[in-house]
Amino acid sequence: MHTATVPTTTVPTTLPIARLSGAVRWVRSRLAPTGEDLEERAGWKIKTRWILGGWAALSAVSMLGTALTPALLTLPLVLIAFTPRIPFLILAATSVNPVAFFCVAVPRMLLGDPIHLALGRRYGRRFVPRRAQWVMQRFGLFGVALRPTSKILAAAGACRMRTSRVLAADAVGTIGLLVTIYVTTGRVIGR
Repeated sequence: MHTATVPTTTVPTTLPIARLSGAVRWVRSRLAPTGEDLEERAGWKIKTRWILGGWAALSAVSMLGTALTPALLTLPLVLIAFTPRIPFLILAATSVNPVAFFCVAVPRMLLGDPIHLALGRRYGRRFVPRRAQWVMQRFGLFGVALRPTSKILAAAGACRMRTSRVLAADAVGTIGLLVTIYVTTGRVIGR
């Protein structure tokens, strides 16, 4: 009787664990406090976990809005209240009066901005992409008004800019973006 032997191969189980531990080290290197940070953190009134919780809640609401997009296409104001993405803003600008459009879009777009500013302030340049740092170094508050995105706001926080000035520039830039969307959409569709 002849028996065949099947060669066995071992699958390295440490590879995914090594990648995971590398990812954990990378996150810790970005978010772990330095000695200077620990001294400053003693005076923080709002804990980082609350800021991250707010960020996670806004992200969850936005994902829910994106998932419900087919059902909410007939309700564009509700859709932009969930997730104010450019295509949804354009859709709302085509079918909603300007007062309702701005009353919903402006607060929703400004809602998460203090979170990004606070995260940038707490974690500094480690948290901010290089391109956003370059924009802040080159343009300062004008860069915030030109491009009021989460990365730029985090860079403004990392640069330790005055919060009231950054939020004012953010509001001006956001309102300017919404006016541009509303007016351009009106001209394109011939309102």
